[in-house]
Amino acid sequence: MKKKSLYIAILAFFQISVSIGQVIDVGTPIVEEQLRRFQLTSDSAIHYSFFKRPLNMTYFDKALIKDHWFGKSLLNRKSLELILLNMRLDLDHNSNHPYERNNGSFNPTKGLQYRGSIGIYARWKFIEIQVKPDWLFAQNKDYEGFSELSGPRLWWMRYNWWTYADHPEEHGAKDEWRLRPGQSYLKFNYRKFSLGLSSQNLWWGPGKKNALLMTNAAEGFWHLSLETHVPIDTKIGTFEGQLIGGLLNNSDYSPPDTSRQYGGKTNLYVPFRDENRYLSGIHVSYQPKWVAGLFLGFSYVNQQYLGDARGEGDMLAALTDVFRRNEGIDDRIRPDRYASLSMRWIWKEAQVEVYFEGGKSKFQGFKEFLMVPEKDAGFVLGFTKLFDLPRLDNFLEVGMELTKLAQPTDYSLAELNSWYIDQNIRHGYTHKGQWIGAGIGPGSNLSTIDLSWLNADHKLGLVLERERHNSDFYYLAFEHNQDWNKYWVDYTIGIQGYTQIKELMIQGRITRITSLNYQWVNIRNNPDDAYIRPGNDLINWNFNLSVIYHLPSK
Repeated sequence: MKKKSLYIAILAFFQISVSIGQVIDVGTPIVEEQLRRFQLTSDSAIHYSFFKRPLNMTYFDKALIKDHWFGKSLLNRKSLELILLNMRLDLDHNSNHPYERNNGSFNPTKGLQYRGSIGIYARWKFIEIQVKPDWLFAQNKDYEGFSELSGPRLWWMRYNWWTYADHPEEHGAKDEWRLRPGQSYLKFNYRKFSLGLSSQNLWWGPGKKNALLMTNAAEGFWHLSLETHVPIDTKIGTFEGQLIGGLLNNSDYSPPDTSRQYGGKTNLYVPFRDENRYLSGIHVSYQPKWVAGLFLGFSYVNQQYLGDARGEGDMLAALTDVFRRNEGIDDRIRPDRYASLSMRWIWKEAQVEVYFEGGKSKFQGFKEFLMVPEKDAGFVLGFTKLFDLPRLDNFLEVGMELTKLAQPTDYSLAELNSWYIDQNIRHGYTHKGQWIGAGIGPGSNLSTIDLSWLNADHKLGLVLERERHNSDFYYLAFEHNQDWNKYWVDYTIGIQGYTQIKELMIQGRITRITSLNYQWVNIRNNPDDAYIRPGNDLINWNFNLSVIYHLPSK
């Protein structure tokens, strides 16, 4: 009888203390973008940093939330809720070679891919569960990879990024069908906190196109999480946070030409350690009470092989290791560490937001960061501005974002400290063969400009991009002979937009990518050829479409 009374008391305590609600998965078309824009145009969720995603819809003004953004309610009682989630279909097609932009479980490949998902969400008292698998088809057409025309030295240099990171050129040589757990989770909620197991994608940082430590450039990985699902109000401001421990899987694919040797003796390909990795991470953000619209954040991740994670300190390395340097740690079990500081500032009256994330790979503590902040550094910098148009609730949106991962050409490259690769954790900062952080990858820089007309239901705009691929490899490979005409640079122009028509949400993008000196190839066959000359210049068309269908209520 006492046990039954205790059980009832616990349930009652959770029931009156919990504040829960559905979350919007990272990369959800239209919805994520509109929720963020609400902070510039309304008083909704003014204490939400947008540093940590998925987003919880409970914290937003219900008057602004559309009923069909999540799914169809099948049952809604005080302690029990059941929702059939929206059906979603994503299509992606590359005409010539891969173009990777935060597309989750899609392969980096040529040809057509499509991904479908549907699921169910249930809540009982303080327990939430979402089962939302996705199934994917990828053509995996053959495409031009690293050039056979490159000499032995260039192959040796290029293999540094295949030896110290599990990021193969191809994910299989034939069409592929696969089923994944997708955006699924089980959570236990108490007041403003959640403890759960999830395969959802995570995003840490203020950037829209890129973040340094956590994005949806790769498939989501299984992780345990303790987090705030809405901001916590205090006398000095509001706080958000998340502590995770997750499992990173290997791709089981090999880099190209694994039999190649250098100098006829040394094998370029060294097989990876056949073991998955454990990732420990923490993110904390703070909004000072005295500065309206300002958000500050800190993120840290630590990965090591499962066999080397031997105790509680390793399992909670994000808490125990963040202030420790690498000195005194056996190189054979030395972890791979990354850290970043973030800032986002909203000026609601001007309808402007600016944001910044600066980070360090091979993080060795705050003292080193203060002494040599440029060493092993990367950053994301951006802004968004809304201009009112004559028609009510119509806007012109202007945005720009810069991402820099290329390293200085001195000590960082001498130590091969390129972002996301590691000489001890040789799979690098990857999951199933794709980068967990910024999708542009090590040594790359990306500049993006967006110009769009939009209102509550529609958007049409122009996007311009310039990406310089892996400058770290470029400098190691070509600096010795002062050959500056082999940069691989992509210039991109695209049209993007979305619309909401009754039960449909449709978002699309058509992009033309001009790749100059693709794969760093620009061969001078004749001494009389001009120094600045056409190289291996290719055109790639990318078509991306997402359709969400909401089952209508009777």
